[in-house]
Amino acid sequence: MRWLPLVWFVSVTAQAQTPTPMKHASLSLRNDQVEIHYTEAGAGDVTLLFVHGWCINRNYWTETMAAFADEHQVMAIDLPGFGESTAKRTQYTMAEYAEDILAFADEKALEKVVLVAHSMAGDIMLEIAQRGNPNIIGLIGVDNFKFVDVALSPEQLAQFQTLFGAMAQDFATGAPAYADQLLFLPESPKDVRQRVMDDFAKANPAVAMSASQDFAQYGARYPQLLSQLELPLGLVNSDGVPNNLQALETYCQAGVKLYPIHGTGHYPMVENPAQFQEGLREIVAWVLK
Repeated sequence: MRWLPLVWFVSVTAQAQTPTPMKHASLSLRNDQVEIHYTEAGAGDVTLLFVHGWCINRNYWTETMAAFADEHQVMAIDLPGFGESTAKRTQYTMAEYAEDILAFADEKALEKVVLVAHSMAGDIMLEIAQRGNPNIIGLIGVDNFKFVDVALSPEQLAQFQTLFGAMAQDFATGAPAYADQLLFLPESPKDVRQRVMDDFAKANPAVAMSASQDFAQYGARYPQLLSQLELPLGLVNSDGVPNNLQALETYCQAGVKLYPIHGTGHYPMVENPAQFQEGLREIVAWVLK
C-alpha cells in the first residue's frame, strides 16, 4: 500500500496541470456590421471582460483568464480590425469600439461586467463609462492613464512624431520599431518583445492608424472624463514609466486604487504573469467591495 501516496500525488498533479477549458466563438452584431471573435471560460455572476490594446489581440489574456476562471466568468474579445474580429467601417474610433463592446455584452446577456482594459482600451472604457450602462459594475485599467497632467518634453514629442511618421510611411517596419523603442524595459522578456513586434507588423495599417489618430486626442480629455466617472477606477500599471497617482486621485472623485507592477514594460500580463495576476486579484476585490 506504500504506492498509494505516489498515485495520489501523480493524480493531483495531473489535475492541477489540466488546462482550463476555453471556448472560442464569434458573434455578428450591430445589424451584421461587426463580427466579434471571443474566448470565454469559467462561470459566475460577475464577468471579467478583457479588452486588449492597440495592434494586439485577445490571446494576450489567456494566462490571466485561466487564473481567474475558477472564481468568475471570464471573456476576452478581439476588437474589430484586430485579431480575428472585423467591421464594415472605415473609421475605428474609441466611441465605435465602446458601442461594439456594449453590443457584445448585451447579446451575451451579461449583467455584472467588470471591464479589464489594456492600454488604448482604457480610452474605450472611458467612452463606455460615459454611457452609464448599469450592467458595467467595475472599471480596471492595465498600464494606462499614466500621463494625466504630465507634459511630454520636446525630445519625447519629437521622438513620437518621428516614429509615427515612420509608421505612416511603412507601417510594417515602423510599428515594430515603435514598440521596440518605447514599450519595453531592457529587462523585458525577449520573447514577449518579439511577440509584440510581430503582432504590430501584422496589424492592418488602415485600422491601426485610424485608431491611433483617434486615441491620440484623449490625453487632453482625461481630466474631464476621469472626473465624470461614477465608478471607482482600479489600475494595474507597470512602474517602468512613473504613474501620476496624485493627479488621478484629484480627478477620480469616485475613488482610484493603483497596484504597481515592478520591472515590466507596457505588457505586464505577459511579461510577469504571476505578479500581474496577484495585482489584478487585489484590484478586482477592491472594485467589487
